[in-house]
Amino acid sequence: ALFAMAAEASMLDLRFATARADAEGWFEFRSLAPGKYRVQAQGGDWNGTVEMEVPDLPEVVLILTAPDGAVRGRVVSAQTGAPVSEATVMLVREDSALGFLGAFMPGGRQTEWARSDEEGNFEFSAVAEGRYTVSVRADGPGFNPDDGDSGMEPLGRVEVPAFQMSFNESRDLGLLRLPIASAILLHVT
Repeated sequence: ALFAMAAEASMLDLRFATARADAEGWFEFRSLAPGKYRVQAQGGDWNGTVEMEVPDLPEVVLILTAPDGAVRGRVVSAQTGAPVSEATVMLVREDSALGFLGAFMPGGRQTEWARSDEEGNFEFSAVAEGRYTVSVRADGPGFNPDDGDSGMEPLGRVEVPAFQMSFNESRDLGLLRLPIASAILLHVT
């Protein structure tokens, strides 16, 4: 299924259309006004958003290509440098994929989740061009900050400043160092 919405949509500009692709991947949007659109595709091997521009012509064929970008990195303890497995890694597209109304529509503000592997590595694939942030926290099923036998201090979280991805760019964020988390001990009487 495909959903196209005007890229500069506002409360008064609700240009959108839906379509279904055939077995070869061809689809048709009828009566789209000229302008920039973001197409949310769901199904097959890829789910995500691509941008297209509709020229002022009676008929046009556009070939949309699914993105092949990647964001990867490695999560380690800032104190010891040891890899942190099962950390939760969140990739958020900050420039809403569907403009103003993106938060209310399919494919709006896109958030992807991953877990770091045993060596602390993580990777997001099929990342479209856009502005992203990454946040990491050590709270996966393999992490227990109360486990006194682990020898590990409870770890906090790290935020990667926003960055811009180009079409099909591969970006290595390098080492993401999780700091030791703060702890507060309270005694209530």
